[in-house]
This record gives sequence, structure tokens and C-alpha cells, in this order.
Amino acid sequence: MKSERKCAIILHGGAGDLSNLSTNELGRLTRATTKALERGFESTKGKTALDGVQDAVLTMENSGLFNAGIGSVFTLSGRIEMDAAIMNGRNLSCGAVGAVSNVRNPILLARRILEETDHSLVVGRMARRLAEKFGLAGTVLPSNKRREMWKQMRKNPAKYLKKNIAYASDTVGAVAIDAKGNIASGVSTGGLWLKLDGRVGDSALVGAGLYAENEAGGVAATGIGEAIMNVLLAKIVHGYMSTGRSAMDACKFGIENITAKKGPNTAGLVAIDSQGNFGYALNTKTMIVASMSEGMDRPTAKILTDRSLA
Repeated sequence: MKSERKCAIILHGGAGDLSNLSTNELGRLTRATTKALERGFESTKGKTALDGVQDAVLTMENSGLFNAGIGSVFTLSGRIEMDAAIMNGRNLSCGAVGAVSNVRNPILLARRILEETDHSLVVGRMARRLAEKFGLAGTVLPSNKRREMWKQMRKNPAKYLKKNIAYASDTVGAVAIDAKGNIASGVSTGGLWLKLDGRVGDSALVGAGLYAENEAGGVAATGIGEAIMNVLLAKIVHGYMSTGRSAMDACKFGIENITAKKGPNTAGLVAIDSQGNFGYALNTKTMIVASMSEGMDRPTAKILTDRSLA
């Protein structure tokens, strides 16, 4: 029988470039991240790691400040299509949705797919029908600011597609470990600005955008989905932890790997290893990270830069 572990959770609010935001806007993001962390930590302690990552991601989806849930960005044609996934490290079960519309909280739909279907990934129209069946359908009304940004980008899409990491930030993800040593990870995103309708990114794919397995640890990625999928970034990090390396060392290894193969400005990572240690790394200009574990006086939330980990 395993001894009890200290509950812990870490989350990210996206990797990209936040240099154009005001101090007030950065403060709002940091406070929203802290709120999500506190809710996720409470659920991890009172319930399970799976509940913790779900509730942390859910809170960020509902904030409207991140590229997830009601804050999701637009496709090239002006639609909102979201991806999300959640994974249980106890038995490697997972649930995911891709290119789903009219669902306010894709992370809840992913959880229901995990628990109430025989499938791991459902996309498009059938994902929408499942949302209706589970009572999760709802209109997503983006802010006027998001709509105006889309209008401006639509005038010259090539300009933004070439440097999409600056406009792809704010994908959200979380990893948690509970008192029984169970580890879970979850991610949610609106995807890339101006993506083609039907495009599915790494956030819906186990091994790319997320992974969780009790014996080694859990991972949640963010960044350019195509690059992350190409190298199976989350599985690389998990594999490194499975050799006994810490979450921090594994995240740094994963970022070195993707940088060497796909270039800089492609990804960020957060992780927890089986001992409850935190890890994070990035090759983008910034990434919002927050973490908390039993024994800490207060949660920590900060905006990392690519130089802060040098």
C-alpha cells in the first residue's frame, strides 16, 4: 500500500508573447490564474487529481481571459472550434474532444467522454451531439475585443500565420497529484488564430499536448500544436521522468528537444513527477505558471520569460 503523498497542482495559462499587455492586463491574468489554481488545489485535496485538473481548467475556460472556453479565438472563417483533453494516470484512461463548437466548457465534455463512452477522442458534429446529450451545449460569445482582432487579422492573414506563437498563447493546462499518488493532466484551447475549420491541435492528443501516468508523472503542454504533435512532446517529457529524472529536468529536456527539431518560440511545459515535484520550461518569450502544494503558505503565480530559466 502506498503512503499518502502531498497534494500538489501546477498549471499554465499559455506560452507566447505577453509583452504588449499593460500592467493592469497582466495583473488580471495573474489573478485569474491564481483563482484557477486555488480551485484546482481544493478539488485535488477534497476529491481527486482528476477533479483538480478539471476544475482548474474549467475556471480558466470561464474567465474569458485565456484562449479556451468562452475566451477562444476565431478560425479563418470566423468560427470558434475548441480542443480539450483530460487523462487519468491511475489507469491511462483519457477523454478528448476536437474541433467542437457551441460548448462553453470542452474540459467537462472531455471528462464525460472519458467516463461515459468507450472512446477516447470524439470530434466535430458528434462531439456537439454528445454535449447536447450531457447537457453541456451552450453558445460561446467572444468579446468584442476578440472579434475586432479577428477582423484586423483577416485583412492580412499571412502576416499573422507566419508568427502565430504571438497570437496562440493562453491555451490552458494543469497537472495534479492527490493524496493517493494518483496523477492527472488536462488541457483546453481555442487553437491557433486563423486556423482552418476542422483543424485539431495537440491539446486533443494524448502524448502530444498531455500525458499522465502514476509511476512517472504528468505533463501539460502549450504552444504551436503542429510542432508539439511532430515530436510528441508530452510523451518525451514523461519518458524522461520514467527514468527517474525530476519533473524540472524532464521539462528542460523536452524544451531542448523541440527547440532543436522545430525551432524556438514553439512550446512551453508544466509537469509534476511521481514524488510531487514541479517542473516547467519554455522556449517562448513568456508563459504564465502557477503552483501550490501542501505545506506552502500561499500559491505562487508568475509570468516566466525565456531568460528566467537560463
